[in-house]
Amino acid sequence: MSWEAQADFALGYGVLSHTADLAERFFNPVTHDEEQSFISIEKDPRGVVSAIVPWNMPVVLTMMKLAPALATGNTLVLKPSPFAAGALTLLIERLSMFFPEGVINVVQGDVEVGQALTTHPLVRKVAFTGGTATARHIMTGAANTIKNITLELGGNDPAIVLDDADLDATLDRMLPGIFTRSGQICFAVKRIYVPRASYRRFVDALCQRVSEYKVGHGLNPEATLGPLNNKAQYERVCKFIDGAKSGPAKVVELGRRLEPDQWDNGYYVLPHVVSDVAHEAQTTSREQFGPIIPVVAYDSEEQVLAWANDSEYGLGSSVWTRDSARGLAFARRIEPDFDTSKAHFRPTSSNGAGFRAMMRQNPRYMDC
Repeated sequence: MSWEAQADFALGYGVLSHTADLAERFFNPVTHDEEQSFISIEKDPRGVVSAIVPWNMPVVLTMMKLAPALATGNTLVLKPSPFAAGALTLLIERLSMFFPEGVINVVQGDVEVGQALTTHPLVRKVAFTGGTATARHIMTGAANTIKNITLELGGNDPAIVLDDADLDATLDRMLPGIFTRSGQICFAVKRIYVPRASYRRFVDALCQRVSEYKVGHGLNPEATLGPLNNKAQYERVCKFIDGAKSGPAKVVELGRRLEPDQWDNGYYVLPHVVSDVAHEAQTTSREQFGPIIPVVAYDSEEQVLAWANDSEYGLGSSVWTRDSARGLAFARRIEPDFDTSKAHFRPTSSNGAGFRAMMRQNPRYMDC
């Protein structure tokens, strides 16, 4: 979708601006001068940083690596995904004009290039966004030369609707978090937990809204959702849908096709809502990365908390409630890496979250 691409560029610009604002403060000298000792904390760049980025949000995910790497004095070798290389390569080519030759570099390729960037002895840091299986290979390859690594991996992010939530207002805010980029975002909502007493009402309202979606070409102004990125991802999502249909869950295909005669020219999938599904089902317990959302009924907060934490995927979560204190208290018991608690449908802790994230990133690109 064109607005999603625009958002990718806008978020990337935000990362660059924010990192620039932090850089001066980060480099302020730190000294401790006492009667019998003097300590000076020096911050030196690591050297060559390799950045390996995926296809789903290539610009902002690149800037999250490029910005702290350059701000801390490193050089960068970027490998874009073969499925989203064009626009990103042109962008990096233009950015590189403002730096000395060799500071920013782009190499194209697939697995063999990624292996070279994670094992070459001159590379001192690897920054990777992608799947957990690939990350294991990166960690193994980087271990021989003891490289510093930063990994942002997959997520199976739970959205927990508490019993006091306004269901209509919840859906207003939650739906973009499910289906933006047709669900192909690492911290998209991947599973929804709803109190049993309001479960059917929630599912019916969700299906009614999703039934209005239109799926078509990303440049079609009528389209709500675009196609999946590539054949492998299409086959993966279809496998999830077929698996859900083969079990006891109720699977509803929703939405409408735009220009159906053109669907053979893209990896189009209509959105699917899976209800009456168990927490243990594969549709719920794995990362779908597509326009398919399971909705699970729960009976107690302790039960849903255990289910939210019962995952090998960390990354994100959200809690939906009218009571900010209650939502925050519940969110603190969830184990994923970050949380977007919703109380009266405003983030309870958004201010400063980006600051903390970028301040944590900067030292990772330095020897200090």
